[in-house]
Amino acid sequence: MSKDHWGRRTVAAVAAGFLIFGVAACSSDGDSTTAEVSEMSKDELLEFLVSEGTTQEEAVRIIEDLGYEWRVASIDGVPQPTTRDYREDRVTMDIDDGVVVGARWE
Repeated sequence: MSKDHWGRRTVAAVAAGFLIFGVAACSSDGDSTTAEVSEMSKDELLEFLVSEGTTQEEAVRIIEDLGYEWRVASIDGVPQPTTRDYREDRVTMDIDDGVVVGARWE
């Protein structure tokens, strides 16, 4: 193999290592956040999601990890279609610019 081919393989291997390390680091942060919120009451969870500037993606991961359902009621002030049924295990969120600005159990 040419010297150039080995150089590209080395760069690819190093890049893959950084990617794997980065994913592992993000995963462990998520696990600690889920563990932290699992100790909270349901109302404290809602307050946490809103007060911490949690992104929709982070909120969905946390909510699902805790075994709850979720839905979005509004995005940037625009109401989204929702059903009128009440569920104690579902978080309804309002999202503004990708961040949770409102959350309630419904």
